[in-house]
Amino acid sequence: MNVSFRMKILVPVIAAIIGSFLVTGVIIYRVVYKETEVIAKNDVSNLSKSYGNLFKGDIEKSIAVSESLAEAAVTFTEGKVSRDQVMEHLVNVLENNDHLFDVWIVWEPSLFDGKDSELAGTGAAGTNEKGQFCPMPYRTGGGVSRAFTTSMYDGEGASDWYQKPLKSGSMYVSEP
Repeated sequence: MNVSFRMKILVPVIAAIIGSFLVTGVIIYRVVYKETEVIAKNDVSNLSKSYGNLFKGDIEKSIAVSESLAEAAVTFTEGKVSRDQVMEHLVNVLENNDHLFDVWIVWEPSLFDGKDSELAGTGAAGTNEKGQFCPMPYRTGGGVSRAFTTSMYDGEGASDWYQKPLKSGSMYVSEP
């Protein structure tokens, strides 16, 4: 086969150019991939820290509200505050803390004002069927409803939210 001199020069030059483009492309791809991976890891790390700080802030606010309510419960009991006043205080706490769904305080039977038997079955705000005072305002739609807590004495872990801190005397954080 008779190939011209021009083709003998042109084919290796084109092959070298194509080869160098391929090698350059692979090198650029690897460098960009590694840099993109580093940037993505940094972004994920920063985002995680940001969300962690938001979560930490919500938890700290919730703990502060819980501690405040614990102190208020003592004051309410000693100060002979009415059940309606306690419920309104809890409603105000809830309205001022957008991150909370509900707030509550539970007094053991007859320990708030001694009127449990008198108020049993009356449907008084924050009072359960037995008259025990356990107010719990919670968010509904666009407002706040007033109710009472339940399951304080249920078994199988359903009452851990109440029984564990009652027995230990310390704060308890339950599953949501």
